[in-house]
Amino acid sequence: MVRRLYPCRSAVSQRGPGADHSFRGAILASGRGRGTLIFSRSNLKSVIVYGLVGGTAFVIDLGTLVFLRDVARWVLPVATACALMAGLVASYLMQRFFTFRQSKVSWHSLWKYALLVTFNWGATLLIIHLVESTGINYVFGKVAATAAITIWNYFIYRFWIFHGTSGAAAATPYLDAQAP
Repeated sequence: MVRRLYPCRSAVSQRGPGADHSFRGAILASGRGRGTLIFSRSNLKSVIVYGLVGGTAFVIDLGTLVFLRDVARWVLPVATACALMAGLVASYLMQRFFTFRQSKVSWHSLWKYALLVTFNWGATLLIIHLVESTGINYVFGKVAATAAITIWNYFIYRFWIFHGTSGAAAATPYLDAQAP
């Protein structure tokens, strides 16, 4: 399937005479002109909540890493793995219930998340090791790994792990209630 970005006013863009192509958003559309609105108010809310939840998970992750490495004197790979697991558990639960509002247990999303965790864990260990091997403090490696993971995780959560959640449902209820 070929995917293209089209400027449009609505979630369905029709190319042809009389079609409105002004830019109020963009859609990711298949060749048949149907697609999903990417830049919408509810998606913006979802991205903001995702960032806040991710920031909270990052504080848990980095705080655990610094504590285990500098206070408990654990070796870096073990401290990194334990801290990453603490952050990922917090992230999954908060993303599931707050960002993407999935309250029912879904084993389908859980195995996908476990696969993503495995990949993110390997990427984090690799990035931190590479940064530390150059003589730079491991915390900078952790920040770099988290930045990369944050970007790809949003799209993986949205379009693969929590795929059944619509754009409107991706924003939290309290943000929806405040929208004019």
